[in-house]
Amino acid sequence: MNIEKVMNGYVLIALVIIIVLGRLLSYALTGNLWDSINSFSFYCHILCLVVYICVLISLKKQGKIDGLR
Repeated sequence: MNIEKVMNGYVLIALVIIIVLGRLLSYALTGNLWDSINSFSFYCHILCLVVYICVLISLKKQGKIDGLR
């Protein structure tokens, strides 16, 4: 098993878990689901996730990493 593929997968899973747990914490503290989803920090987290995935795809196309199948 390739270590790059494993690490990229773990980092991606960790980012998704951080985003989901952050939203659950925000919902638990405010009690308002719409405000916790429609917040600036949520959009920043989603933007970071999209940028990370785009960088991984770009590195894969350049042949610098062997992960992402």
